[in-house]
Amino acid sequence: MINLRDQLLKAGLIDKKAKHQADREARKKKKQKKKEPTEMEKQAERYRQELEARRKADRQREAQRLQKNRKEENRRRLISLIDGNQVEPRPGRRAFYFRGEAQKVGCFHLSSRQAEALEEGELAIVRHPNDPDSPYRLLPERTLNELRSIDPDAIVFDATA
Repeated sequence: MINLRDQLLKAGLIDKKAKHQADREARKKKKQKKKEPTEMEKQAERYRQELEARRKADRQREAQRLQKNRKEENRRRLISLIDGNQVEPRPGRRAFYFRGEAQKVGCFHLSSRQAEALEEGELAIVRHPNDPDSPYRLLPERTLNELRSIDPDAIVFDATA
């Protein structure tokens, strides 16, 4: 099968050099057409990118949800630990001052025995997350390690630290 360029060369209307250059340009165009993605390929790529963006957004939402659940679970564990192990302060003549939230000074009026226990590290003062009226509680030393693993900021005063 003879193409138009060959026919023109045979007829003497073009020279060999012009035919060779035209052939080269035709091959380049053909190669570029192969490299350019078709409309279907472009659409598939857009779909893949949209799908990846949705998956990324889903992963972020799931991570936020898990973090929120973890915080809520830690809060429940903290409340349970404090409520289950708190030591009731025995009113006494001895005032025990400590630094509370936002540089405010808190005070417990305790018996001498409890004040000594606080000073020796047998008791600690912790912040209860659910009670804004009286947020501070006394906890025995044995519960502090578990409390530190849940929320170390809940410990307001610990003589051993």
